[in-house]
Amino acid sequence: MTKQGNNTNTDDTTATEGAPKPGPAATPEAPETTEPTAAATEPQTEATGDLSTTEPTDDGEGEGGNKAGREAAKYRRQLRDTEAERDTLTGTVDSLRKQLINQNMPRSSSVNSDALWKAGFTPAEMFAEDGSINTEKLTEAAKATHELFGLSYGAKSVVRRSGDRSEDLSSPSGPSWGEALNAGK
Repeated sequence: MTKQGNNTNTDDTTATEGAPKPGPAATPEAPETTEPTAAATEPQTEATGDLSTTEPTDDGEGEGGNKAGREAAKYRRQLRDTEAERDTLTGTVDSLRKQLINQNMPRSSSVNSDALWKAGFTPAEMFAEDGSINTEKLTEAAKATHELFGLSYGAKSVVRRSGDRSEDLSSPSGPSWGEALNAGK
């Protein structure tokens, strides 16, 4: 074997060691074989977990390569459409959950549902496994939000003669309206 100036061998039966071979696998990091390995042709989906970013490699194999590329593109489009639909439905479910939580906030609490979300709670946390509202978790979240934002518990303080009354209006201590109207008869 004698080498000439351009790294070619005068004996045509073997090629020079270290020189890339012509063909589809002639890349700097590819092994010195003419056949592509299975790992080089398969999309890397296990490592990344995202099929939408993997692109098929078209080695120019004719109809088979183009057909596989078109089929892979079709599946990527279906995946993107399905992910978009999933995200839309997730947003709708979260919106409905927020409405239900807002309607079922404890009446004794001065916290509204917007304060819960700002405190870091999520709508999913307030629901039981069967899909019903977990009132215990909702009450605990309202109390935690009270403490986090320093809100006061209980009734408002009453300032005399400001329009608010401190007396209990449910049990009258004097005569009733009926007695007062019938007193003149």
